[in-house]
Amino acid sequence: MAQSFSFDNALMHGARTDGAPGFVWRFVLSYAAGLVGLFFIVGLIGSAMPAFDGDPANLSAASVLLILVLGALYLGFWAVFEASLQRRYVLDERFSLRFGRDERNLVLVGLIWFGLAALGYLASAFVVFAFFFGASSVASSPLSLGLTGTLLFLGASAVWIFLAVRLAPASAMTVRDGRVRFFQAWGATAGRFWPLFGAYLVLSIGWMIALMLISAFFGASIYVLVGGDPGAATAGPAIGTLLLAYAFFFGLSVLFYYVWAGPAALAAKTDPRYGGGPNVAETFL
Repeated sequence: MAQSFSFDNALMHGARTDGAPGFVWRFVLSYAAGLVGLFFIVGLIGSAMPAFDGDPANLSAASVLLILVLGALYLGFWAVFEASLQRRYVLDERFSLRFGRDERNLVLVGLIWFGLAALGYLASAFVVFAFFFGASSVASSPLSLGLTGTLLFLGASAVWIFLAVRLAPASAMTVRDGRVRFFQAWGATAGRFWPLFGAYLVLSIGWMIALMLISAFFGASIYVLVGGDPGAATAGPAIGTLLLAYAFFFGLSVLFYYVWAGPAALAAKTDPRYGGGPNVAETFL
């Protein structure tokens, strides 16, 4: 069932999207299994790295190699699950995991996001450094420096949030069209910034409230189990409750990842430039 774009539909798209049933639990369980496998591979790679042995050259080479390998592994892992998620949202496909055209395209999308984030960080650091370096050479009160620095930080954050929301449909559009669509996402969000921003704001607040409530619940449960004695925290029931809490948090995090992708996916699926609706990819191609 096609949906029009609105704040309400964007916020609830994760629950209202079309497609075969059973996707969410398959996605969560597969993500968990994949993450365990990824940690296992990372452990094997780490054990194969050259030992430090007091030689800075060994540490440097091993660190750089490990960072590159970990980055490539994580990027590939993200691309596989992001592609599966977006195929569900924009193409109404069943759950599937593979590494094909969609995944390779999303690797490029991820690299562009990383490059933009790096440029944004460098630009923000340069502006802040230039301000404080210049201000240190003139008479300025600590209060004015602090306030101006805070305003600069908030301004940089606002710019990044604006860009992130306007370009959020990049992954969905890339899967929708079968080719890399990054900056084209700007057009899909034209006139839609505030509904998208509102949806992400509500989701963020809901996520924080859920975390606080669940943390309080499991914290109180463990406190009751150990009878207020921190030394009893290693007791079997307390450990079991802690493991249950970790599993619950993980499942909730993956579910939130699924829901978080909904607003941008709806923006891509109802792209006004190409007719909108569930068959927008056919119209575009």
